[in-house]
Order: sequence, then C-alpha cells, then structure tokens
Amino acid sequence: MKPYVKLFSSTLFVMGAMLVSLPSAYAARTAEDRAEAQQSKEDMSPQGQYRIAKKEADAAYQEALTNCKKMSKADRTACMKDAKAAHQADLAQAKKEFSSGR
Repeated sequence: MKPYVKLFSSTLFVMGAMLVSLPSAYAARTAEDRAEAQQSKEDMSPQGQYRIAKKEADAAYQEALTNCKKMSKADRTACMKDAKAAHQADLAQAKKEFSSGR
C-alpha cells in the first residue's frame, strides 16, 4: 500500500470516529443545558419552596443512611434512628414554614 493511501485511510478512520461520537456528545450537552435551565426556574411559591425543602431533607436523609451503613451493626441501628428522627423533624419544619404562607 502506498504511504499516502495509508495516511488518507487512517485520516478517514479518525474523522469517522469523531463524527460518530459527536451526536452523543451533543446530546449529553443539550441534556445538561436543559437540566440547568430547569433548575434556574425556581418556583418561589410556598408549595415550590416546600418541594425544594423536602428534596433537600430527603437528600440529607439518604446521605445519612449511607454513612450509617458504613458503621458497625451496634452503631448503625442508633445512627439510622437518629437519621430518621432528623428527617422527620426537617419535614415537619418545612411543612410548618411553608404551609403558613410565610
């Protein structure tokens, strides 16, 4: 095979690989853009603020449970009870704050 044909074919291969990966990269980028746009539209109504506070409380609870699972069995039970109590207190506080129309 002649050197210029070899170079040309390898160049075509690289360009083809780039074209195949381009749509998936573009799709991922547009999905990120849509997610950012959705997050930037905050619902400042009491119901929207309650939903945000609930999501934050749920995320904190999940993180606490993950940390509890790393503990020994004896400590894990108490940790999970504390995490559940804190989650319930967070939800009650959110309900109290945002149901009064504050």
